Amino acid sequence: MHNLLGTCAALGLIVGGFMLTGDLGWLATRGLRVIEATDVPDDEAPVPMDTSAEKAAPAARTGGGRPPRTDLVAVDIASLEAGNRLRVWVRRPGQPATGDCACVALDLIDPAASEALASVAPPLPAAGEPAVAPSPPRRVFIRGSGSSGVVTVGDGLALEPHGIATDAGPENLGAVVAMDVVR
Repeated sequence: MHNLLGTCAALGLIVGGFMLTGDLGWLATRGLRVIEATDVPDDEAPVPMDTSAEKAAPAARTGGGRPPRTDLVAVDIASLEAGNRLRVWVRRPGQPATGDCACVALDLIDPAASEALASVAPPLPAAGEPAVAPSPPRRVFIRGSGSSGVVTVGDGLALEPHGIATDAGPENLGAVVAMDVVR
């Protein structure tokens, strides 16, 4: 009886984790594909990711690494809507120009005030180095070029803390390499 209770508790934690990250649908679809399979695939193509989980948790599906190629050059934060996510890949000071970038997920709370929840995913680790988890979300004001609410490729990105720790001043994250908007 105790072993069954422990197994049920562990299963509940696992399912709860998938529900929290929004991956429960993917898990169910993948599980049914495995159960209904009639052969073993040689080299299966990757399953497309469901981006609906991106808005469920700020750090979900955000990773550092190679920045995407986009035509987006500048974004005026005030032109976006609350709930939109602005993903910005930045090259930190002293980081090689050919290396991976950190990705900053900015989930907008009040676009007119450039206020957002920010989560930073560090660059992917080099071979043999341990992976670093994304930072927990924190409430910030987005400071693009200077103190404006415009984020531009090539310019710096700074985040100013919101709330109790406001005396620390803006944190310069580095130069913007690429960005995209998830609506």
